[in-house]
Amino acid sequence: MQVTIFGATGMVGRQLIIHAMARGWRVIAFGRQVEELIDRGLQQDLLVPAKGYVFDSGDVKKALKGSDAVLSALG
Repeated sequence: MQVTIFGATGMVGRQLIIHAMARGWRVIAFGRQVEELIDRGLQQDLLVPAKGYVFDSGDVKKALKGSDAVLSALG
């Protein structure tokens, strides 16, 4: 299962990442500052940071490619 999480760097988004990865799901973590997710003790083989802007349709389309589900933690 692959899931794209929008707003992945916020408080709720980080919890969604943790729970999704605990289930063994591959996570596309979409956000403006996804660099901060790297080296935070997260299982890097399941985490794919996707830097982008939610108002850019190209960035969103690229982040959704191959995903089975989408979770939104946008404020």
